[in-house]
Amino acid sequence: MKKTVDFSKPVTETVMEFPETKAILKKLGFGMIDNAVARATVGKITSVNKGARIKKISIEIVAKAFEEQGFEVINKESEK
Repeated sequence: MKKTVDFSKPVTETVMEFPETKAILKKLGFGMIDNAVARATVGKITSVNKGARIKKISIEIVAKAFEEQGFEVINKESEK
């Protein structure tokens, strides 16, 4: 059974539900993901979609990284 990650949910919720996503996000350039304070503050209001836009990382690259680790991605924003 695939694990489903919702890119519209806050990063903190995603990492709490699937701890292995922290390593995926870090590898993609979400460097502050290791900082517990940042996850508890910014991570509560920033979704994967928004974080990718802020970091200027293609959402397609982010989605592919999750899919390669066995995740199904939902609510992925389209590139603008």
